[in-house]
Amino acid sequence: MKRNFTLILFLIFFLNLFGFNIDDYILFSKGEEAFKNEDFISSTEIFSEVLTKYPDSNLFKSTYGYYFLAESLYNTGKFSESIDFFNKTKYFPAKSAMFIAKSYLNMEDNEKAIEVLNKMYTKNYNYYTFSLEKEAFSILSEYNEKYTIILDIRYNNNFTNISKLSFDDLVFNGDFFSSKGDFGNAIRLYRQALNLKKDDDIEIKVLSTMFLKKDYVDLVNVGLEYYKNSSKKEIVAYHIGDGYRRQGNIPKSIEYMLKATDSSIKNDRNLTLGRLYYLSHDYENALKYLNETTSFYAEEYIIKSYEKMGNQKDMNNLLVSRIKNQPYSDKAAEYRYRLYENEKNKNYLHWIIHYNINSYYYELASNITKESKKLPSFDIENKMSAYKDFFNKTNSLSKLNNSEFLKIEFDYTIFPKEDAVFKAYLRTKVLEENKKYYDATINSWRNNFSFSQYKELVMLLYPKYYREYIENSAKKYGVDPNFVYSIIKQESLFKEDTISKASAYGLMQIIIPTAQMFDKNITPHTLLEPEKNIDIGVQYLKFLLKKYNGNMKFAAAAYNAGPHNVDKWIVNNDLDVEKIPYTETKQYVKKVLTNYNKYSTFY
Repeated sequence: MKRNFTLILFLIFFLNLFGFNIDDYILFSKGEEAFKNEDFISSTEIFSEVLTKYPDSNLFKSTYGYYFLAESLYNTGKFSESIDFFNKTKYFPAKSAMFIAKSYLNMEDNEKAIEVLNKMYTKNYNYYTFSLEKEAFSILSEYNEKYTIILDIRYNNNFTNISKLSFDDLVFNGDFFSSKGDFGNAIRLYRQALNLKKDDDIEIKVLSTMFLKKDYVDLVNVGLEYYKNSSKKEIVAYHIGDGYRRQGNIPKSIEYMLKATDSSIKNDRNLTLGRLYYLSHDYENALKYLNETTSFYAEEYIIKSYEKMGNQKDMNNLLVSRIKNQPYSDKAAEYRYRLYENEKNKNYLHWIIHYNINSYYYELASNITKESKKLPSFDIENKMSAYKDFFNKTNSLSKLNNSEFLKIEFDYTIFPKEDAVFKAYLRTKVLEENKKYYDATINSWRNNFSFSQYKELVMLLYPKYYREYIENSAKKYGVDPNFVYSIIKQESLFKEDTISKASAYGLMQIIIPTAQMFDKNITPHTLLEPEKNIDIGVQYLKFLLKKYNGNMKFAAAAYNAGPHNVDKWIVNNDLDVEKIPYTETKQYVKKVLTNYNKYSTFY
């Protein structure tokens, strides 16, 4: 505490010396120190002083300051005032709602408290607010028995009393489990609801959730039963057709898809029919349905259909029109390369090099032409000089050890339009300095096009965060560290606490069964720790590289789709990336290989 106070005094002197100040932030930091030490009387006084002295401060424009003032007021028993400020802040909405509810309870206004807590009863799973939701249900259970049952369902996996829940609550909690990726329990709750009354929409929810659960046989059998009495036969038919499709029964899938004429599923139905006819080698019908959908995924099959029919002219015209629409996109690069293969016109390769530096096809084009894009320098030094005060201000703010101050200052400081790229660069660098690696990566990729125009900035699109952990593990297990960076960038964008719907954890998005291959005692909590996550992820990469004799393309594909699939795709000891049947895996491998080439070039 004494050291922080000394730092604050130094900053006050330093900033006044150089003609700008962050007095509002410095004073607010003193309040935060008191807040962390649970001296809420002092924190209330300090935050109130900041608001009085600096009412136009970005701390309050952003509403950040209101939250801490509100919680300080709550903890000093000033419940009515705290509610006013909680209602002003957009920060920590779930926590704010809980404090508002508790304030009403302390004020003995149970009706308003229950009203607020009921709003925390949501049908979407949220890892970050899960514990607050549990607390809300615990309070609500004192007033309504249904919340005791919901507590048991959501937190104890106890379904003993679900027969006491209403139709709406059963469906609501089915949606919750579905959003969590627990499709089995979602189906269980939907079916319990259907025991109370027939509902065509919930029957459709059952079928769509069975698809997500990959219960394709049950999907067809249950769908056929629902079809008999449903008022929404067209939609049920779509799901039956999808179940047959996943079982590989193309004729039956087409039969039911043709019955799926409801306008709400027109796009998906036409896309699926187009694919099915393509797989049946009926390219005329494939084009008929694919051209009637706006789905992004139709394009690939339209091009393939033209190719199979030998209709080079229409295929090339489509490729050119798509390139014109989005010349800088990865798809444009792919289509330019395809046009090069069709016409052997090297201009297409030159355009890839000029427009598509971050594309998989850039390396292919560069290898053929022996050319690479020459990027100009970005005048960082002069820009830094012009924005010296702002840079010094953000640097000084970073010494207050609160990265939110930096975010606020960037969000509420207006730069001239011509300096937008520099502002983006500066934001990335400041986030890097404060070890906000995911935020830095996201900021860089939001400015992907601008950063790709300059040699100093394009490297920010391929950062080496968590360097110590990655380099140590890579050396320990004999894996190229650039391959590790490439996988992490594609898997998580360096977001260390991310958890996918498939329950893949952390930077390298590892599922528990895979982690247990290398650590039998692993837990979800420890798997989120960056050092542990990277260590296990690199061991798994070593396992895959050993299996595939060091082939990174095979290993990347297996990391995404599993070795069992990749083993089926390898032909004559090679894997043609363009022929990988899973679109997600095909794009994944392209991205990882592109990342690897960039990391190897830049570092």
